[in-house]
Amino acid sequence: MKKEKRVNNKSPILFLIMVLMFWMMLCSTSKAVRGLDGAFLAISNSNANWSQAHWETELEAMRTIGMNTIIISNSVNTTYSYYSGCSLSGASTVGDCVDKIMNIAQAHNMKVIIGLYSDNYWWSISRDSAFLTSIYAQDTQVINDLWSKYSSNSALLGWYIVQETDNGTDEGTRQAVAKYLLKPISDYAKAKSPALHIGIAPYIYPSYATPVQFGDIWIKNLNEAPNLDLLIPQDGVGAFANTFSQVSSYFRELKRACDSTGRILWSDLEIFDNTTTWGPTPISRVTTQILYEAPYVAGFTCWEYLYYISPYRGGNEENLYIDYLRYLFGNESTYQNVARGKSYTVSPAQHNNYQDDGIKLTDGSSGFSYANDVGWYNPGSNPTIIVDLGTVKNGLYEVKSYHMHADGAWVDLPLRCDIYSSTNGSTYTFIGSSYAVDTLDNDSDLFRWKGTPFSARYVKMILIPSSTRFVFISEIAVSQIYQPPSSIQNWEFLAD
Repeated sequence: MKKEKRVNNKSPILFLIMVLMFWMMLCSTSKAVRGLDGAFLAISNSNANWSQAHWETELEAMRTIGMNTIIISNSVNTTYSYYSGCSLSGASTVGDCVDKIMNIAQAHNMKVIIGLYSDNYWWSISRDSAFLTSIYAQDTQVINDLWSKYSSNSALLGWYIVQETDNGTDEGTRQAVAKYLLKPISDYAKAKSPALHIGIAPYIYPSYATPVQFGDIWIKNLNEAPNLDLLIPQDGVGAFANTFSQVSSYFRELKRACDSTGRILWSDLEIFDNTTTWGPTPISRVTTQILYEAPYVAGFTCWEYLYYISPYRGGNEENLYIDYLRYLFGNESTYQNVARGKSYTVSPAQHNNYQDDGIKLTDGSSGFSYANDVGWYNPGSNPTIIVDLGTVKNGLYEVKSYHMHADGAWVDLPLRCDIYSSTNGSTYTFIGSSYAVDTLDNDSDLFRWKGTPFSARYVKMILIPSSTRFVFISEIAVSQIYQPPSSIQNWEFLAD
């Protein structure tokens, strides 16, 4: 009886333990993988004049892969400003992309950290008190400009100090940078609003200070600049080929520095590879970087979205974007260009110098190159391409095409592209028209239609020329609809 009583008493406990273990197992298998919470946007004259539609398109693609935080690389430099109403003397305003990004982010509940003043001489001038104080003066003026514009914008998350420091700085220079740059800028910014974060992105040379020494350096910096609260170290895997074990060691010590001073640590994860052509790295390296850095960081940003993972650049950039989606949501992810590698027909006859070879328009290459393009000069009828997707595809929601624009070479963008669908190849239904998301680039321009999902095996595109000069097309992409599963994990990586 005694033995039986003991068993009966434990049975409910064993049952509860088994249920708890099973529940934990389910949670661990259904939990989404760790991913990139945001990205840097490298702002320059090449994208400063992009249209509202262009920025809308890019930020929508960011949100699709779970990126809800933007870090603008810089809002002004010694020569150019990228927001309207800049008060810095000598900085000519080129577009208003910061304004556009802030407005779009606010509309879609994204967050933005705005990069301040980028000084062209940071890498070539001695970092003495006079030089550092001059940067501080420029930064405070930029903060005043931007605060007057965006203080009531809910997207504003903080400020990014553009100047980069490494782990090889001598102690005298370190003290000067902390005293005349990091402390006064972060103090000034915090005075505007204590809720906003102030960050910086140092970088790592393993041949300089050791991980422990670098951690100690940043304990000093953070103690001497108490309002600098966000550290976003570059992992150096792309730029300097830092090994994963080196990155892990340095991030462990930087976490020690942040934990001991009550600061936040993110990663600036490099998604490029400089060993060949500075192109996107394979997804396998990105996921390994995440694996090695995840134990130490509260959030992941990356360098850089527009040049290395935007699906609208086509080619390897689009490949990385799609591979990253599959990493997040599994290989069954339905986001893909279903026109890639498919056969198609083209009419009428093309110009002798820009003939179609049967694969140009679905080979995944859309760069600014005559070799990529199929072209017509003053065609007698509107150029028409019909892509055979092989089987009927459901949930087609986006049709993109890339067209060259080169005024000096007499190449004009189409007026529009009319899109039709068919399930049998004989009866076609008009879907809609695509238009350039931007007409300012003298480059390869994206035309995009997005709307109600449709089903088709054949997608017909008719180019409507805008002039009697050349009209070119380099690529067609047809995307299936993508809906992230409900189990996607939203990483809350900033302390309230």
